[in-house]
Amino acid sequence: MEYYGNIGICGKEYSSVLKNGEITIIDSREDLLRKKKINEITGKWINLKKEYSELFLKLSFKSFVDDAVILNVDACYDVFDYNLGREEKSCEIHKLTFRSDVLDFFYRPTGKYIDSIAKLIKGFGKDDEISMHTKKYKFKYNQKEFELYFGFNAYLKVDNIFPFDVFNSLNIECNEEITLDEIYNLSFIVKKFLSFLSNTRIVKIDKIITNGYFDEEHISKYRHGNYYIHQGNIKNVSCSNVISYDYLEDSIGNIMKEIIDDNICFTSLFQYDKDIVSYVDIMNICAAFESQFDVTYQNYKSDIFKKIKKDVVNSVKSMKDNYPNEEELTIYNEILSGVKNYSDYLRNKIDFALFEFEKLYDESKDLVDIKFDFKDDYKEMPKRIKDARNHLDHGSTYHFNGSELTDTYLLRAITYFMILKHAGVDNNNIMKCIRIFTRFGV
Repeated sequence: MEYYGNIGICGKEYSSVLKNGEITIIDSREDLLRKKKINEITGKWINLKKEYSELFLKLSFKSFVDDAVILNVDACYDVFDYNLGREEKSCEIHKLTFRSDVLDFFYRPTGKYIDSIAKLIKGFGKDDEISMHTKKYKFKYNQKEFELYFGFNAYLKVDNIFPFDVFNSLNIECNEEITLDEIYNLSFIVKKFLSFLSNTRIVKIDKIITNGYFDEEHISKYRHGNYYIHQGNIKNVSCSNVISYDYLEDSIGNIMKEIIDDNICFTSLFQYDKDIVSYVDIMNICAAFESQFDVTYQNYKSDIFKKIKKDVVNSVKSMKDNYPNEEELTIYNEILSGVKNYSDYLRNKIDFALFEFEKLYDESKDLVDIKFDFKDDYKEMPKRIKDARNHLDHGSTYHFNGSELTDTYLLRAITYFMILKHAGVDNNNIMKCIRIFTRFGV
């Protein structure tokens, strides 16, 4: 989006240039930087009026050049009015429609997709409403109740060779007004969901459309708008990496709750660079695994670990009388606290999770061999991963032979298995999901 015009900030008008995800505010350094007004405009929504629409910008400071201040546009809401002169319509937002290539690959109901799209286009412009809505999922966010569903959308594009713009969408509705800040936060929740579906660290939301439904006279009840968030450079997602809607249909509400409750360690779950497996991936997937293990297996305890830890704690407690002075006693208490709070070690957790993961293959109706999806020596993965992380933790000069790096595929598949298990996905569909992310992929 590009815009050249005036912007009102702190009671004063400035010339501005909006382009490439940033806005340059001219002749503003004296007022905004030296008079310390930056905090009054960053992290808030600034209204920038245009001839037939309004822009709402959420800004953060980037830099300054000469006498101009440059701000990042973290989000932009472009509201446009098709019916100027009519009675003023509500500015409230009650529906969001998200568009992404991940959704085009995700939501393709078997045997129905082409037929449904054909019906949608055939009925375009007719009075009969064509419902393409799927099962609805309720979730709560910010003490409000929302509904989520997937569907097909078609818009007339007279400047295209094919006169329709057809895409699949993720839709969120709420009876209460959805604020601009809630759209901003919901957008990143949706991005996490799309990342989860595609096993990709960074995904793109192409567009967010607000409202878009009509009353009985086919006049918009609310002003339409397009909402954009700053996303940076993003690679395209491969269709072969995206889980199918059919596998998750009954569990999408639970997965959304897991994301909203911050139970999934998205910072570490994905391969850092999809074309390269690096040492960073070993550290990251270990962190994601341990975080998810504690969520999925909350009551897990190793009897051997529990016994040894109890013996060590009792032994340390018996030594308290050996440290009578205050300084020694302080150190002693910190060590005792560390022993009490020490959790089960990584190797033991991976061994347990791998055993549970193997059951998927043992129970599979397709008689798939786990060695085909991973490696003949996959059982050695827990030891190799544990040793590799220890070497990386301590800055060791140990040279990895490559097996430890490819082990991250197996550990990531196990982590996905735990997430899906906790979300209530049945084993047959879990198997179909995790096989998308194996070394060979089927």
